[in-house]
Amino acid sequence: MNEDLNEKQRRFVDAYIADPNATRAALTAGYSPASAATQGNALLQNPKVARSLEAARRDRRQRARLTADDIVRALEDIVMFDPRRLFSEGKPKDMHELDEADARMVVERWADANGQRVKWGDRLKALDMLAKHHGLLEHRVTMRVDQGVDLGRLSTEQLAQLEEILDDATPDED
Repeated sequence: MNEDLNEKQRRFVDAYIADPNATRAALTAGYSPASAATQGNALLQNPKVARSLEAARRDRRQRARLTADDIVRALEDIVMFDPRRLFSEGKPKDMHELDEADARMVVERWADANGQRVKWGDRLKALDMLAKHHGLLEHRVTMRVDQGVDLGRLSTEQLAQLEEILDDATPDED
């Protein structure tokens, strides 16, 4: 997998797989704080490191036995989850009272002055990820030109009108 890498590059790959932040991975691998951001970015662009990262990701997916379909199903479960199933008489149920599917939804439990608290998966984030996965958030503009147009023959006014049409058809990058 990373036989062609030097020791720091191997440590970078291992660190990046654990925490996909190039700067932090470079620091963990032993690069100096002054150059970690630059080194991290350069390592991600290095073809040998990129191949090793892909191989490590593939190995990790195989060990986890997760497929893209499994991940999509998990996100769908978060979106469709009814949090009322975590409570009984207004209080969080004990973990042993939850079925397997409901227990998987619990992200965190804690106690504070107001009693037991429970946090479950982020529905909006799951919706956003699913929408992106299904291409629902992409803005597309389709233009069809039946005949070639020589833009050099258009008047300044016609070019301004064309520019306005294209600006209206292009989504804002906010």
